[in-house]
Amino acid sequence: MTAVSLVSGTGSVPYLKVGGEGDTLFFAHANGYPPLAYRSLLGPLTQSHTVIAGLHRPLWPKPDSPNSLRSWRVFSADVESLLAPREQAVFGMGHSMGTAALISAAARQPKLFKGLILIEPVLVPASYCWSLRLFKPLVRRTLPLVRRTLARQQEWQSRQQAFDHFRPKAVFKRIGDDALWDYVNYGLIEREDGQFELAFSREWEAACYLNVQNIWPLLDKLEIPILAIRGERSNVLSQRSWQRWRAKSPQHRYEEIAGTGHLVPFERPQDILELVSAWLGEHN
Repeated sequence: MTAVSLVSGTGSVPYLKVGGEGDTLFFAHANGYPPLAYRSLLGPLTQSHTVIAGLHRPLWPKPDSPNSLRSWRVFSADVESLLAPREQAVFGMGHSMGTAALISAAARQPKLFKGLILIEPVLVPASYCWSLRLFKPLVRRTLPLVRRTLARQQEWQSRQQAFDHFRPKAVFKRIGDDALWDYVNYGLIEREDGQFELAFSREWEAACYLNVQNIWPLLDKLEIPILAIRGERSNVLSQRSWQRWRAKSPQHRYEEIAGTGHLVPFERPQDILELVSAWLGEHN
């Protein structure tokens, strides 16, 4: 992958220029995973496309307080602000929370996109989102996902120490060493005191979990080409939601990768790359 540069976009929305030439591919990352952690996926795509990657607000040079977050809709507004000044539409590719930003932006301004690649979108029941909104203080204390996130270790003496900490974790069990090192190298930042800490803080990660957006009503508004990808063992995009989406919008292309979970872009980047490259070739 060529040298990556940080660009201050229009309206002060920053993004990364990953590299490449050709039609633009815009990438929106997941909660807790900075865009360059996806190096194994994004790097090869620069051979056929100009790849740029958005930065969600937790990764901005001077991020606001996590308590300022009220909805994921702010992330889609940032995507719109970033892409609206461009003369040509782009392909959008997102993972997890990043797909919500793309779906919302495309529903509001479809002219910004030639098509979308949605990897493991967060399709949860509307009742779940309402529960988060109505009982947020209680959920913050009781939801296991949020409690585990807020209890995460978030600083280490070296990158090697961080790698050794992450390697035995169940969430990373299907991820190879190379992909895990990408997460360590690009998901941690070095402080002035020489310690390393999470670039995407645990407080911001928890805040994102507490403000999940219901995107079901937006799916009917998407008339552009879509490639949807699911990890067969996903604990986020359930089989029930997957089948409901396919029945709701049969015109899109749906692919499932066997033996993978919600972190399929890290578990099997080559499989994702093959699907994405073929689909982009059909729609360029």
